[in-house]
Amino acid sequence: MAKNNNTFDKPLLSKNFWLSKLLKGQYSLGTSFWIFWTIPELFFSLIYFSLAQSTNTEGGLGLFLNLSLLVYLPYMVCAIIGTWKSATNYKKIKIQKKLGYGWATATYVYIIISVIRKIANVIQAI
Repeated sequence: MAKNNNTFDKPLLSKNFWLSKLLKGQYSLGTSFWIFWTIPELFFSLIYFSLAQSTNTEGGLGLFLNLSLLVYLPYMVCAIIGTWKSATNYKKIKIQKKLGYGWATATYVYIIISVIRKIANVIQAI
């Protein structure tokens, strides 16, 4: 009997896909914070704002900037959620070992301030 290879039976993202692991907080706090959140945010911000400051943002460049936001914003939401969950996992491990978990607390505060700042920037731009 032939094996049924129906692609609809498979999950959209495998359990080992990096984005799936990020959303579950399965990376270390340092990896989530620096590799998946801070460095991509810095990279995108530098490119986006340097291009946005150019005098000709009409046509293809303006379209590129707007389309890049459609990729950047959902990714950053995933990075923030994953980093929060990584901080929670880090905190649980440190509590079990009866150690301090200051980096997790600092990450929570940084995430909250960063999200408030981003929302304020959007409101100010309107």
